Amino acid sequence: WFNILVFSLEDITQQTAAIDLLQAMESAARAYVAKSEGWSDNLGMFFQVYGWCSVHSLHMHLVDLDATGPTFDAVKHKNLLPLQSALEVFRLERDAITPTP
Repeated sequence: WFNILVFSLEDITQQTAAIDLLQAMESAARAYVAKSEGWSDNLGMFFQVYGWCSVHSLHMHLVDLDATGPTFDAVKHKNLLPLQSALEVFRLERDAITPTP
């Protein structure tokens, strides 16, 4: 996967794998920031959707939202997808197709 838009298009197995991957990425990001100096507790985690990205591999942008500069606003249109929004959508999609007993 390199485009977060297509993570969960296949089936419930892929949706679950996408959620697991994003949760692991969040855990890794939070662990990195916790061990690094100079970060506030206001961490932003963002994905760029294919078409707006110049790197065609999955990566998550970590942003200290208490220390943004002019570039953050200048490229805001590219960082369309906060991690939590992606997780929310994937969970909704998974729950919509999960059979109810």
